Amino acid sequence: FQAGQIDKSLTLLNALIADYPDDPYFRELKGQILFDNGRISEAVPEYEMASRLLPGSPQLHLAVAQARLELDSPDQNAAALEDLKITLREATGNSFAWRLNAIAHGRQGNVGMAALSLAESANANGHAKEALDQSKRAQRILAEGTPAWQRARDLERLSQRKVDKAAKRSN
Repeated sequence: FQAGQIDKSLTLLNALIADYPDDPYFRELKGQILFDNGRISEAVPEYEMASRLLPGSPQLHLAVAQARLELDSPDQNAAALEDLKITLREATGNSFAWRLNAIAHGRQGNVGMAALSLAESANANGHAKEALDQSKRAQRILAEGTPAWQRARDLERLSQRKVDKAAKRSN
């Protein structure tokens, strides 16, 4: 695969999958090879199978979510959100997963949740000013008092403290 022999690597992987059908690693690797070579629609079922074989793996759910979002269809976007829920339950500080979550929500027209996800991503990356801006934006859009609105408010407070602390250090 790394030597560019894609067809040969897929043939070898197919043989391994035939011998070890319950090994999620082989499915994930096949999905990665297909994804990395622009064969996204073929990669999704491989990632899906890997995540079914190892359902608690946030990394596998993240991989399938990314591939689904690359397909850019309403059904795949909705499915990506489900995979991202699983990923973010285990990996709350994964900025890339939050970024993908923002994309999926944005594509569904849920701007408030997209802003909240961008705030989470910025927070995970240590970008307090961006987290502050996005959390304020999310609060303006989300229904007040909902769990998402509460989280946006918490992120605003946390980010404001970080911004203030950074300002004090620079003075």
